[in-house]
Amino acid sequence: MEYYEKLRDLRIQSNMSQEQLAELLHVTRQTVSKWEQGVNQPDIYTLKQYASIFNVSLDELIGDGINVKNPGDKRRLASKCLFVASTLLFVFCVLTAFIFWRFLQDTMPGHYNIHGEIDRYANKSEILLHLLSFTVYYIVALCLYLTGRRNVGTKLPNTSSASFIVLFSIVLAIQLGYLIFVLCFYAPYLVSESVVSFVYCEASALILVVAIATHPKITPQNFVMGMRTNFTMTNVDAWKKINNVSSICISATALIMIAINMIFVQFWVALASPLLLIVTVAIVFIYHEIVRKQMQN
Repeated sequence: MEYYEKLRDLRIQSNMSQEQLAELLHVTRQTVSKWEQGVNQPDIYTLKQYASIFNVSLDELIGDGINVKNPGDKRRLASKCLFVASTLLFVFCVLTAFIFWRFLQDTMPGHYNIHGEIDRYANKSEILLHLLSFTVYYIVALCLYLTGRRNVGTKLPNTSSASFIVLFSIVLAIQLGYLIFVLCFYAPYLVSESVVSFVYCEASALILVVAIATHPKITPQNFVMGMRTNFTMTNVDAWKKINNVSSICISATALIMIAINMIFVQFWVALASPLLLIVTVAIVFIYHEIVRKQMQN
């Protein structure tokens, strides 16, 4: 168990909130939260205060000690975050390709000459060929991630941690840039009657990706993403339970919204589909209240 997990467990076992502990340590609740997430590290004086408050020895509290992250560890953490971003972007790219395929005109310009004139027309199915490019970029990101993971704590040949992260970021930027190119190139050739349905499908795909990103196994307790309430931000178990349900329910709803708009290309369907999302969010809030009452009793 990591030392910051011990800090959190000791507080929870003592039925103490982050606010109460923060008052005893003369710090803010946000500071305590960051310590318990491993984002920041308390100094040795604060750790002694922890040990005194919870009546444990300092050795028992920190175990083998607080590990100072070396460049290899930083590279691993950064490459993991970038790889997760690349994976989610890849999912969005794949969905975008199929959404375009559904709403594009049957034929469209396939190639332009150096004078900007159309010299070949193509079938809309050719857009699916872009899946190959999306896959290649993702495989490159996967290889970089595995390389960084395998060489944790060591220096890659002629590659510092900073340059490795920059390299990974460039691959991610290329992946994003290619997606923007596809969006800009094919958007003018959408069937006019289906533009609204296309926009709702793309919005649903974005909701799906964000919902996946908020799953507690991907995103730990934080102040940016996920269902952030006073209850979830002060109780790690509640955070995991509620955001697990929220991520799964909203992801499923987003997929249903995409399917409905791709099958029923109607303006009224596009306008009505967000009601599914509203109902899902309401269900998640109801579950939040149920869990809160159960844990507080």
